[in-house]
Amino acid sequence: MGMIDSSRSALLAFQRALATTSHNIANVNTEGYSRQSVSLQTVGSTNPTDRAAPGGGVAIHSVIRSYDNLLEESVRQDSSAFSRTDVFGSLATDVDTLFASGESNISTQLQTFFSALQDVSNDPTSNATRQAMLGESEMMTARLREMDGRLNEINDFSNSRLSQVVTEISSYAQQIADINAKIKDSGENIPNDLLDTRDHLITQLSERVSVSTTEAGDGT
Repeated sequence: MGMIDSSRSALLAFQRALATTSHNIANVNTEGYSRQSVSLQTVGSTNPTDRAAPGGGVAIHSVIRSYDNLLEESVRQDSSAFSRTDVFGSLATDVDTLFASGESNISTQLQTFFSALQDVSNDPTSNATRQAMLGESEMMTARLREMDGRLNEINDFSNSRLSQVVTEISSYAQQIADINAKIKDSGENIPNDLLDTRDHLITQLSERVSVSTTEAGDGT
């Protein structure tokens, strides 16, 4: 019976290994999924006092995720830094374009206006120079109003985006809390897929706000 038991344990163990491989293939395109591998261990003899007794075969020790916590933390920190600078860069580009866009930038408008003002100062009796100054004044006023309107649009967009991000942060935080509850209920046998889901949610959260994690004794 020893040989039969050993063969049976091998079949069961490698059946699980094949199922794990199948699970990996099925989730090859699943975002946040970590490849899993089966760790095997020997099964000792039923009669440990007999040094000549054969072993009992093989058994599944654990199913391991291909996961590195240090690398994951580094990715989250970099994601937070990138998102922060990306948003800042986008808004800064909008403002920079507004104030320095080609010939219509505010610096050119001011130079033209003060040049017309200087012409009037040099020849105050000239109707042509006075009309030119009035024309430049109207153009500068229109440009300033346009800039004010555009700055208000940028401000409104920033506030709207901020509200959206706060809603997203609350949603991710709730999803992470729900996953933590399931992990806590799992006891010592925490499903790897739950850990993958939680890590993916935390990474997405890190793209909205800086995060740090601490794992408790119950896996949460």
